[in-house]
Amino acid sequence: MPSKDPLKIKETRKKNYKKYKEFYIKKSRYQKYKNILYYFEKKNSFKCSKCSENHISCLEFHHTDPSKKEYNVSVLKNRSHKKLLKEIKKCIVLCSNCHKKLHWEDNKINKLKQKVNLYDQKKEKNKKEKEICKGCGKNKKEIDFVTRRYFCKECYKEYQKNKMRERRNKVKNSL
Repeated sequence: MPSKDPLKIKETRKKNYKKYKEFYIKKSRYQKYKNILYYFEKKNSFKCSKCSENHISCLEFHHTDPSKKEYNVSVLKNRSHKKLLKEIKKCIVLCSNCHKKLHWEDNKINKLKQKVNLYDQKKEKNKKEKEICKGCGKNKKEIDFVTRRYFCKECYKEYQKNKMRERRNKVKNSL
C-alpha cells in the first residue's frame, strides 16, 4: 500500500522523475501538442460574427465583457479543454480586421470624448475666471472691463502704476 506521508510521496515522485525523465518530457510534449491541436480544431469551427471570414489564421477571440476575462484564449491552448471552452464562451469570434475596427472605434471615440470634455472644462474654468476682476474681485456684471487682463477701470489704473514702478526699479538697479 502506498504511503500517505506527503514527504515520502514527494521523494518518490522526484526519484521517479529522475529515473523516467525522458518519458515525462515526451508525455508532457504529447499532451501539449494534443491541446494545441484541439485548440486549432475548435478555432477552425468558428467564423467571424460580423463578416463571416472563416480562415483560422484570421480569427480572434474578443471578450465582450472585459471584467469577466480571466485569460487570453490563445494562452489557454496549452491548458485543459475545460478552461479553454469556459473562456471561449465569454467571447465572440471576429476576424483580425473586424476586431481591430471594433477596438479602434471604442478607443478613438472614447479618447475624443475625453478630449472634448477636458476642453469644455477648461473653457468653463476660463469663462469663470474672466468674469471676476483680478484686482478687487468684483463680478464682471457689476463693472466695466477695459483690457484682456480682466481688471475693472480703477484696478487697471493701479495695475499700470505698479508695472511702471517695477520697470523703473529694474532700470535703476541695472545702472
